[in-house]
Amino acid sequence: MRLLMIATVLLIGLSAAGCAPWKSTPYLETNDPLGLPMRQESSRIVLEVEFINSSTAFIDDTTFESLWQHVDETVIDSDRRLTFLENGLRVGKIQNLDRFREAIEKSVTETNVVDDFLAEASVASEVSHGIQTVPLRLGKRSEFPLRQPFEGSHIALIRDNGQTIGKTLDNAQYFLGLTATEANHPKQIRLAIEPMIQHGNAKQKWVSSESAIRIDTRRETWDLSMLNLTTEMRVGDTILFAPTRPSRGIGPKMLSGKGEDQSDRQLIVLIHVTDIPLPSEKLQLDTP
Repeated sequence: MRLLMIATVLLIGLSAAGCAPWKSTPYLETNDPLGLPMRQESSRIVLEVEFINSSTAFIDDTTFESLWQHVDETVIDSDRRLTFLENGLRVGKIQNLDRFREAIEKSVTETNVVDDFLAEASVASEVSHGIQTVPLRLGKRSEFPLRQPFEGSHIALIRDNGQTIGKTLDNAQYFLGLTATEANHPKQIRLAIEPMIQHGNAKQKWVSSESAIRIDTRRETWDLSMLNLTTEMRVGDTILFAPTRPSRGIGPKMLSGKGEDQSDRQLIVLIHVTDIPLPSEKLQLDTP
């Protein structure tokens, strides 16, 4: 059976050679005046956004449920938590990252073996993967694609206050927006996590920033404000953003897709806080 699986993977890799890979996971800082990547500086908050591809072929529902033994979901108020669940999403703060990684290690290891091989054959994955190190300026939102755009017409359904809201969108792509602001404690930040859908054709418009007026080219955005989350975090804290099992609501469209081997993948997003500058270092942000 194992030989048959390897042969199948080889056949897929060879037949798909020549397709453009989708390996990088770029992020966009929406208010950067020049539209350039930010340099990592000591005066900036630093996050790591980690995309874990979990395959149902290697991790069953029981193992998946065991991951939540290491996650505190009560950091979110009960009403907001219910909204997440109705939309097929689970969110919480990881209490023990080492044990969480041990619990998911088999799935990640087996999945990565297949992914690494097929990446050599230039086979594209639909879902994002890898780790992005992100220096954030206070109040400036950065956006991260969760998966490739859906081709053509796409129907998105959201549950909000007991009602279902639906929209038909062209070439829809799901993103997470992250914005850090100051918290009451100098060693903490207030992190806003904002899911959104970008869709349609890119349009140009004039935008005024701190230093100049510039042309911004963006697609239309549906901000899923009912799924926004703001929480206080300190260095070493990790927020988990994952789909429910069984899948339901918008969760499967936002956090799932085909992997390099064309198997079904569920995307788990970890948001780590790796550095928060001291108050004296934050002052450097205002220095010309």
